[in-house]
Amino acid sequence: MLLLLAILIFSRMDAAGGSREIQLARMLYALGRTESDETLMMLGSALMNQADESGNLGGVDEWISWTDRFAFGMLYDGRCTSAAHALLMGARTLPPSVTRFERTEGENTSGKTAYAVSGSYAFYETGQ
Repeated sequence: MLLLLAILIFSRMDAAGGSREIQLARMLYALGRTESDETLMMLGSALMNQADESGNLGGVDEWISWTDRFAFGMLYDGRCTSAAHALLMGARTLPPSVTRFERTEGENTSGKTAYAVSGSYAFYETGQ
């Protein structure tokens, strides 16, 4: 009986771990767990804009499942899960042209003109 219960628990964990919402939440957690909600949504918006722009990757589902893109680990929290859900439902806080970001720690050393700066990140339009 315990073995059956353990199998059910692990199969549910694996199924949840493979969902695109959880995978996106893990990315957001790795990138922005210490950032404000605004910055977290901006990170997610830039990621989703990249996915939308990457038609050769088969769209958002395949892009998110391309797990080598980020070493995001297994951790996530409710805040990141909520942001991931909103992003997957279409919420964006950046225009579609903003597809790149870099950690700046509040200082732009790249010499590029950022579309926006929030928290520790600068956000850039495609082609910048």
